[in-house]
Amino acid sequence: MKIIILNLLVILFSIAATFSSDTVSFAIIGDAGHPGQQTEQVRQSILKSDVKNLILPGDNIYDLSLSYDDVWSNWIDFDFPVVAIGNHHQSYPEEIAYFNMPGEYYSKKFKGIHFVVLNSDNRENIQEQSLFLEKHLKSHKRDEPLFIVFHHPPATVSYRHSWHEREDFQNLIRPILMRFSHKIDAILVGHDHQASIFSYGDIPVIVSGAIFEFFASRHVDQLISGVHAETIWRFNEGFFWVRLDVDKSNKWSWINFIDVNRNKVVCSIKIKKNKDMEIRSNCKN
Repeated sequence: MKIIILNLLVILFSIAATFSSDTVSFAIIGDAGHPGQQTEQVRQSILKSDVKNLILPGDNIYDLSLSYDDVWSNWIDFDFPVVAIGNHHQSYPEEIAYFNMPGEYYSKKFKGIHFVVLNSDNRENIQEQSLFLEKHLKSHKRDEPLFIVFHHPPATVSYRHSWHEREDFQNLIRPILMRFSHKIDAILVGHDHQASIFSYGDIPVIVSGAIFEFFASRHVDQLISGVHAETIWRFNEGFFWVRLDVDKSNKWSWINFIDVNRNKVVCSIKIKKNKDMEIRSNCKN
């Protein structure tokens, strides 16, 4: 086991060694609100990687007999700069208060990286959210890194969930996302308990929900209101977290899917706004 862990650390160190001093690293862990052996294994893997900033794309608590502190208190070594609300929560106000979120949806700059976070769970204010999204995408400077974060994927990527679960939300924000796609580095989502990445028009969408259970993923090749969505990479078993390294000076990001059971980076993809992705050979295995 020590040799396996050492191998993971060597891989992650070799990745980090290529970064400039202007790189900010995150661990993306959607659907992580279920304490248990697998979740702890993921936590230990992230801890060993020396990544301290977490991005939570929703479903941050499942057992409503527990408190948020019951679920997250042992993550004290980490920061929670970017948190989205999913369909599993105590209440919007409780989740906002616990993670010190600016609101149920918000715009935030963290270490020079712009995040626009939406609440895809709330069916009551989707018009308001769409106007909020449009406002911030209009004013965003293209040269700055920009990530959109919400819970429900905008395409059907598993046999368990369909994008139609939040059809009104997706239909309202889709044309806005497409109009400003040249400004967006990637969309970060959860909901489907899997590890995958697909293209949505020309925007990469990262799905990171394989923390404590895994749904069978399906190949995406869909035309949704004129927008083509297609799988770039997917995995069908195991527990994963996603390492996101944003290099602000060189204006690109690395996405590394890390299989915790095997202590291995199994797919590495380099993304840049409106450029062809650089997909490493490990993604083809």
